[in-house]
Amino acid sequence: MVGSCGAVQLFGIQDYSASCEVAALLGIESEDVRSLASDEQIVCRDGVPHRLGKLDYLADPLFAGRFDEGAFHARPTKAWASGASPG
Repeated sequence: MVGSCGAVQLFGIQDYSASCEVAALLGIESEDVRSLASDEQIVCRDGVPHRLGKLDYLADPLFAGRFDEGAFHARPTKAWASGASPG
């Protein structure tokens, strides 16, 4: 399925086997895939891979007010920061 995609986005791949498969598909080194920092991604568009920074919609002013904060991404409250039980 990936072979028919016009764009492929990769980030967070640490598994050696998976990184080898993806690297072979994109024509890059598997170490390039595994060595991405937490704020980086590889975007392959029309067969050309690019190492880019990831956007953080929670912090980027461009996305302010355009999403609902879910529990998974909720900002810690003062109670959480002080070690109090969330409740």
